[in-house]
Amino acid sequence: MVSAPSILSGPRPFKYFEAWEGSSSFSSTVHEAWQIQITGNPMFQFVKKLANTKQVLKRWNKEIFGPIHHTLASHRCEMEEAQKALHQTPHDPLTRANEAAARLKYRNTLHQEELFARQKSRQLWLAAGDSNTKFFYNSIKSRSVKNSICCLRQNDGTFCSSSEEIKDLTVQYFQELLNQNSSSAQTPPLAFGGISEAENSSLCSCVTEAEMRAALFQMKALSSPGSDGFPSRFYQYFWDMCKTDLLNAINYFFTQGKLLRQVNHSFIALIPKSLAADSLDQYSPISLCNTFYKLITKIMALRLQPLLPKLISKHQSAFIKGRSIHQNILLAHELIKYLNSGPHQACIKVDLKKAFDSISWSYLEQVVKRCNFSDHWISLCMECITTPKYSVLINRSPAGFFSSSCGIRQGDPLSPLLFVLVMESFSMRINMLVEAGNIGTLVPS
Repeated sequence: MVSAPSILSGPRPFKYFEAWEGSSSFSSTVHEAWQIQITGNPMFQFVKKLANTKQVLKRWNKEIFGPIHHTLASHRCEMEEAQKALHQTPHDPLTRANEAAARLKYRNTLHQEELFARQKSRQLWLAAGDSNTKFFYNSIKSRSVKNSICCLRQNDGTFCSSSEEIKDLTVQYFQELLNQNSSSAQTPPLAFGGISEAENSSLCSCVTEAEMRAALFQMKALSSPGSDGFPSRFYQYFWDMCKTDLLNAINYFFTQGKLLRQVNHSFIALIPKSLAADSLDQYSPISLCNTFYKLITKIMALRLQPLLPKLISKHQSAFIKGRSIHQNILLAHELIKYLNSGPHQACIKVDLKKAFDSISWSYLEQVVKRCNFSDHWISLCMECITTPKYSVLINRSPAGFFSSSCGIRQGDPLSPLLFVLVMESFSMRINMLVEAGNIGTLVPS
């Protein structure tokens, strides 16, 4: 039995729910909202249509769809009344039809309630039927307890527990983390492999509808949305309605190289590393980017990924298609085992704690230049990296609105590939030290 503590919270951001799709008025409401006439560049038009759809859905949810548990209770009463009438006149065709209609309406609403509970609980679907609803609601309570922040330890060892204190402490912590001095006098090694002119042209070419669709439908439909509240499911469900506007907006970015501020606004979700987490360094920050932004960088990542094997040495295996990081883990395990059985020797473990958050933008830009990427591709990457605004989700309520001066985001499809390029330059430096005789190597007999 899970009991939730007193959780300090605030206004919750908008969120799209799959269960809405079962309502008879839902699709027409969205289509009508999307038809609003907007002037401006394609990305501006798309963002404004999305914002208008959000406002319309918020009103529709409040005024028409309503609280699902109230609707379910009402439809259950209607079904029970219809069944009583059927019991009294079992052979009347009209009564039988009314009972069947009431029962179907109740079952549909029950299914909607289960969809709500499933999406909120973030659990996988088990099987059809209302037997899962209790499981999903228990999962919701469990996640709420696990991820809630009731108090935080401050730098002086004291605890803060008020809502405002927790928000101020958290926002300040991440502002400092994402704006640390990460400048570097070092320049990347010159030994990177080169990208050809044809490959650069392919990276920067306009996106086709087929390419966009393939990338979109690879994305998880109901993964946590960003600040606009629309998961991939919205675009997948309304594909025919939004595909033209979506494609025009994406190609505006690929040609003009600019993102609107609304597009690159991320929530930072805090995932506790343990049940006893009481300070911010005991939480893992995950960036929740807007789906539209993630679709752009998903397309960029899918284009870049096939080129990485020619840029990344065999020593690195993470995020490289056709390679497995488990090979390096097994190798490290065997080397440590060998060291323990032989004469006194030592190995060095590199601490990559918060490595994504501390990468220097200027150094990353130098790295991609060393790879011979075109200026336009580099500008696209740097626009994605250097323009985000952040708000921190504290008990599911956003706090703060701030920029950063370093780091790349976990949750951005492009980030792991850029991180691997930075780590390749680090690997090259180690090899240079080995070749110069400053670091010894281990060759097991």
